Amino acid sequence: MAEPYSIVAGAVLGGALVRANSCTVAATQRLVEGGRADWLVGIVIVIGWAGVTLSSVALALPGLVEMPPDFVLAWNAVAGGVVLGLGAAVNRGCFLGSLAQFARGHLGYGLTLVGIGAAMAILATGWFSSWAPDAVPRTDPGLGQATSISANFAIFLLPSLYGAWRWWRRRSATLLALIFVGISGGAIYACNPAWSYAGSFFRLSQSRPSLSSISAEAPAIALLLGALASAMTAHRFNLQVPRWRAAPAHLGGGFLMAVGAQIIPGGNDTLMLWAIPGLTLYGVTAYAAMIVTIAALLMARRASGARRSLA
Repeated sequence: MAEPYSIVAGAVLGGALVRANSCTVAATQRLVEGGRADWLVGIVIVIGWAGVTLSSVALALPGLVEMPPDFVLAWNAVAGGVVLGLGAAVNRGCFLGSLAQFARGHLGYGLTLVGIGAAMAILATGWFSSWAPDAVPRTDPGLGQATSISANFAIFLLPSLYGAWRWWRRRSATLLALIFVGISGGAIYACNPAWSYAGSFFRLSQSRPSLSSISAEAPAIALLLGALASAMTAHRFNLQVPRWRAAPAHLGGGFLMAVGAQIIPGGNDTLMLWAIPGLTLYGVTAYAAMIVTIAALLMARRASGARRSLA
């Protein structure tokens, strides 16, 4: 059975996701098509609060919190980030964004979850491990190992305070939701780094479903229930039946995102809420590769549309 705190944190995280602009695809699209970086700044605020929370819990409970290991920077991080970005662009939503959209009633993103689950079931057979190397922890001090937890706290204090200042100035519910995404995400990863809803798919695919195995994934269930409750109470729930033409994009995008997360290792949720807040080089590299890939595909799509309009 999962710890009660992680269930509460999962529910808070789900509720905040529905009210925040924390989808990497949407934030990148806003920059590429509108020239506005405010949603990407919002993601930096999320990472800042996750870093402060992770460091604070580590300082308060020394020896209990597991800081992320910094893996040897190899092709895994870049290739995984590219595949993750490709899948997110095809799906039109990242891990976190897809869950938020599904909770808002966009049932097409349920197919994204099916694609993620299908990939996890295949990955659980060991097929993928035969040609994809495991991430290897660094033997020399990486960013996370060379920096003390106190310094880690200080580094992320600035973006977190900036987020709090912006909320104080604007009293924006969206900014407050971003702060809660960072706090709840940092809290749940602090003592349960293996947690993620994609990880839940993977673990469930490795064992026969039972009451004990399902109860162990209570944080992921709480995440979904919290998101649904938040969407309904905020009057953001609008049931939309999936269009059959979009089904392959959701299924394929979810599948690619799961594969990319396995290569890195970690999806954009793990990168945003644990790996980058823990100052890992591979986390920063993979997330940057994801954003660059999404931006490149959006620009290519935009250029293709312009050429068609001129034809």
